[in-house]
Amino acid sequence: SWRVAFFKSSILFFIYIERKILIDLHLRESITLEARVAEILCIREKDSTVLVHLINRKTFELDTQEMKLKQTYLFPEFCTHLDCVNGHIIGLASSGRLYVDGQEVMSSISSFALHSDFLLATSLQKHRLLCLSLDKLSASGETITERAIERGAKLVHSVAQSTGVILQMPRGNLEVIHPRALSLN
Repeated sequence: SWRVAFFKSSILFFIYIERKILIDLHLRESITLEARVAEILCIREKDSTVLVHLINRKTFELDTQEMKLKQTYLFPEFCTHLDCVNGHIIGLASSGRLYVDGQEVMSSISSFALHSDFLLATSLQKHRLLCLSLDKLSASGETITERAIERGAKLVHSVAQSTGVILQMPRGNLEVIHPRALSLN
């Protein structure tokens, strides 16, 4: 089967899943990978670079202009949700471990979202919304603020440059909250 990915409205990739091949139709070049592609993400800080996450836990930066791969990190386990900000790659594994650049920073996490100044995460143990400053991402588990949330709530979205955080409750309804860390920032 084929998967299609669009980037920056001018780059089109076809990913042939069984053969592990990235094909750039614009340059008419292809790259064969060592494992199947799990996810492709745009890196906000680099216009012509995307992040390629493979099912074998490796991540690569792909320069889309030159079609060159550079391995970045090997995560200890496969991450089902990845994002990147300020040069850091953040991943959440199905075990609930949250990784920054391949290093575990928190455990018992059910979801995370990026705000313009914070990494927001929901904890499974105390049912809290955790706010971690993006400036302190490499410091393991340094929480700025915590806020109680309903058991089983998951982060859906965080509005950039605002104080609103959207949570989906276990019953399916959406709620907007305004955590103290975002309000005071």
